[in-house]
Formats: sequence, structure tokens, C-alpha cells
Amino acid sequence: MMGHVGLKGSGAAATLASQRMTAMSRSSRSMSTLRSQSLRFPSQRGQLKSALSGSAPWRMTPAAIGPATVRFNSTSSDSVLPEFAFDGTLKNAVNIHDITTIPERIGYLKELGLDFGWGFSSTMQWLIEHTHIWTGMPWWASIVAVGLITRVAMLKPVIGASENAARMTNAKSKTDPLRQRMVAASTEGNQQEAQIVRAQLKEINDAHGIKTWKSFLPMLQIPLGFGCFRVVRAMTSLPVPALATETAGWVKDLTVADPTYILPMIAAGTLCLSLRRGGESGQMPMMKTEAGKYIIYGFPVMSFAFMAFMPSALQFYFVATGLFGLGQTYLINSSVFRTWMSLSIAQKPSNGPKYSAVTQSTQSKGLRQLLERLEKESSRKRKHAPKSLCHLHRKM
Repeated sequence: MMGHVGLKGSGAAATLASQRMTAMSRSSRSMSTLRSQSLRFPSQRGQLKSALSGSAPWRMTPAAIGPATVRFNSTSSDSVLPEFAFDGTLKNAVNIHDITTIPERIGYLKELGLDFGWGFSSTMQWLIEHTHIWTGMPWWASIVAVGLITRVAMLKPVIGASENAARMTNAKSKTDPLRQRMVAASTEGNQQEAQIVRAQLKEINDAHGIKTWKSFLPMLQIPLGFGCFRVVRAMTSLPVPALATETAGWVKDLTVADPTYILPMIAAGTLCLSLRRGGESGQMPMMKTEAGKYIIYGFPVMSFAFMAFMPSALQFYFVATGLFGLGQTYLINSSVFRTWMSLSIAQKPSNGPKYSAVTQSTQSKGLRQLLERLEKESSRKRKHAPKSLCHLHRKM
């Protein structure tokens, strides 16, 4: 009866046992492997069913191959898995990567992935986050507040630098000739003379209370400002979800640039006015030279091009700090404020020969004398030009 399937006597049992072991060993593989195994023997299942209707030993075989059949069916691609087995797991997986579900608290920015380690950037991140959490202000207001806090903290060093600059200006009539002698001695290789002049300069500086290191303290604003720039740029690039929904005036999305370009224009304008007044310390003689004119108008143009395409959160930061710097400049230059704070008032230069800052800062003695001579002749010609014209007019 089973001759047509190739199963005879004990050989048939051996063949069935071999097939059973193959099926059981492959049940631990992927579903695609099991599926191919089921398609490989499509005709043998029907023939085995008819073969098992014979003797008793053959009737026990279905019990042996039953587990393999059940195992195969349980991993079939057509089976539908219960919905609850994946529903909760998938939702939890989505929530883990959804930053909008993270509550705002101390350490919130680090949970979003912003971690600058240690340094100025990390300090500014700490200040912005704590200001936002403790005060409840929007993120953009917290950024502006931190910028103003750092400027207020640096106000005393800026005033000290302005006082030091005023004292240096008042002592300039004594120190400039000594500096020229020291430079000339160093150029000629006379180190002994240079050391003597340097000691005289130190005595004059001590007598006027001039301390050079005070002029460099306001430069601490540079790393602090750069640290805040890095943090805010990272917050807008991520972005922090609230920055994309907060509204500040006409700006509806703080992660993109101001479409009206009003903010970068205000920032550039405040920089220009501040430079015209002598910088934030109010004591920058270089701004009165020809090169200073290019700086006064060139830097604001460059700053506008630099800020025009920045996120508006950064633009608000630069506008706030720029307005504070402009007010600080006018305040420090005010004679009333300087008198009230007992600050030195820079004396105006004497009525003697006036030379440009470029001429005065020239290191070469011969070149400096040549420039002074040319400036004297130019000044004398300007003075005599109106008299010559008047004399010519009388003759006519």
C-alpha cells in the first residue's frame, strides 16, 4: 500500500523518525526557514496520513510528529499575535525617545542631551536652566536675564578699567616721552638705558595709581558671552520644545531668525553708537583716529551680516546685552556719574602741537619725526589759506 511513497517496513519508520528530528531541529530557526520546510514536502503529508491508517506502530507516529506540527503552526506568518503583547511595549518605546514628554526640572537640558562638561559653557547652561526653573520665566526671557546678570556682574571691572584709562590719559604727557626713549634704547640695543626708563615709568604709574591688569579684566566677558552663545545655539538646534512655541513680540518661533531683520539691525545700531562713544569703558582713543572710523562703521555691518540668520533667541540675547552696553557707555562717560563715584575725569589735551594717534604710536623715531613735520606743515597751510584768500580778494 505504501510502495508508491517509498516507505517499506522498518525503513518507513526510520524515514519518519528522520523527518521528525529534522522538523524539531529546525523549529528553533526563523519563521522563513520553517516556512520553506513546509513547502518542501507538500505531498508527503497526505501520503503519510494514508500510511498511518495501517498497523498500530504506525498509529503512534502522529503523536511523535504532533509537537513539530504544533510548533510550526505557532510560528506561522499567518498567525495573529495578541494586541496587548505589543501595544504597551511600543508606546513605552516611543515615550522614551519623545523629548516633549520629559518634564522641565533641574537637569532638564542634560536629559535632552545638552552637556558641555565643565567650563564657561556649562556655567551659562546652569544659569539659564536654574533661572527658568526657579523664576518660571519663558526660556527666551531666561536667556536675556542671564545675559544681563553677567553684564551687571562685570560692571565693576568695567568701571575699574575706565578709571585706569582716565589715569593713564592724565599721565600721558609724562609717560609718552619715556616710552619713546625706552623704545629707542631697545632698538639701539642699549638694554641698560631701557631698564632705567622702564623703572621711571613704573614710578610714574605707581604715583598715579595706574595698574595695567585692570584694563584686561573686562575681557572676561568674551568667554562668558561665547559660552552663552554655544548653549543657546545648541538649544535652538535641538530644539528645546518650548522655544519653538514661545512668542516674544512679533517673533512666533525662537528657533528661526527674525524674518523682519529688526533684531539684528537694533544690535548693529547699538554697537555703532557704543563704539562712537569710546566703547563700553568710554576710554578708547583709537576710535578718534582714521582707522577708528572704519572700525566704528565696519564692525556693525559685519555684526549685522553675522546675526541676520541666527535664531531669534540668540538675536534677543545680543540686543539685550547691546542695549545694556550702550547705556553703560553713556553712564560711564557722564561727568555727573564720575563725580558721584569719585572717578578720575580725563583731562583734555593741551593746546600744543596735536598729532594723530598713528603718528604718536609709530615706533620708528625717524619716521615719527617725519610724520610730525608733515602734519605741522599741513596745519600751517590750513591756517594761512583763509588769510591768502582774503588778501587776494582785497586786491581784486
